[in-house]
Amino acid sequence: MTNLPLSLTIILVIIALILWLDWKVLRTLPRSNRWITCSLFVLSLGILIYSIKFDKVISPTAWIGQMIKLWMPF
Repeated sequence: MTNLPLSLTIILVIIALILWLDWKVLRTLPRSNRWITCSLFVLSLGILIYSIKFDKVISPTAWIGQMIKLWMPF
């Protein structure tokens, strides 16, 4: 298993650098765009933590396929 704190530190530094460099542009955008930007950063961190922390990673399409299979009559 990889070093989780080092990976998270690198990603957090990259995200902070992106926000710092684009802060003037982000401030001029509507509030909804800022929320979407921050939400995408949080979502990407969540995906990174999930893929690093767990040994067996399931892709979203496989998970949706398993859920749909429960309701299929054949």
